[in-house]
Amino acid sequence: MARLKEFNPEERLEKAKQLFWAKGYNATSMKDIVTATKLNPGSIYGTFGGKQALFLECLKSYATEKLAAFQQGAHMPGSPLAILENMLRKGADELLKEGKGCMVLKTTLELGRKNKKAYAIASGQARDIVGIFESLLQRAQEAGEIAPEKDTRQLALHVYAGYNGLWQMDLLLNERLLIHTLLDQLIGSLKN
Repeated sequence: MARLKEFNPEERLEKAKQLFWAKGYNATSMKDIVTATKLNPGSIYGTFGGKQALFLECLKSYATEKLAAFQQGAHMPGSPLAILENMLRKGADELLKEGKGCMVLKTTLELGRKNKKAYAIASGQARDIVGIFESLLQRAQEAGEIAPEKDTRQLALHVYAGYNGLWQMDLLLNERLLIHTLLDQLIGSLKN
């Protein structure tokens, strides 16, 4: 008969997520995971399947949370362009407050396409967020907030690339005022 778990797996997953988010996949050792989760290696393997499986579960959890925030934000009432701007500013404020950047972007920069499962999570989230941006931009175009000749798909990709570029600039330069200036420029580029 299997033993009952004497810990909450979701709580331990959150601790592991915070660790991977801060250190990345390669720099995180099993010893780090044991320390952060306060679980022995056998419990980690038995519950999560080892370092890679645990990391993928953490990445999926993070990506799902952030995507849900974008989906929720997209359904707010009001001007579609103002909704998009609010989503971008709120997301930027949260990520800058956390001080760790975007876990999905950091994973993409660290692992690229080498880890196919991590890449699938990251690229899937990217497609979904670009779709949310495109939908808002189409609505903004229909409301006359964006010129009718603009390609909303290209604008959505531009916003996504620019938004992710903010986290790369934060990681490289750590200048919060610059991040807000770049965000203002990105939002302003939609209105021209």
